[in-house]
Amino acid sequence: GGMMDDGNGGFTPNTQPFLITANSYYRDFNNYNSASEVLLQDASWVKLRNIGLTYNFTGTVLDKLKMDNLSVFGNASNIILWTPFKGFDPESNSFSSGSNIYGYTGLNVPLSVSYSFGVKVGF
Repeated sequence: GGMMDDGNGGFTPNTQPFLITANSYYRDFNNYNSASEVLLQDASWVKLRNIGLTYNFTGTVLDKLKMDNLSVFGNASNIILWTPFKGFDPESNSFSSGSNIYGYTGLNVPLSVSYSFGVKVGF
């Protein structure tokens, strides 16, 4: 049904009948654009975007290995997402960086999950 502006800064339920046919709904971009109320979802989310951990070895270990320094590290990106959004990811958008229509579920690509690990050695 939707909402209408009541003229006083508030909203009132829509009272104007509106006929949407399957042909016009799916094919008429000018009348029913990407931000159509029917296509929008709750795009609230909480994400663990990046996490990293580094361990620096010291003392006896370095002496035994005859090293000045030794570090091991690991990083992870986009590993946990909490959202009621039914698409891939509400943070990715539908029409590349030129769009501000977040929450629209269509034509978007999920953000990739990535992991990296490494060792830093100094002699």
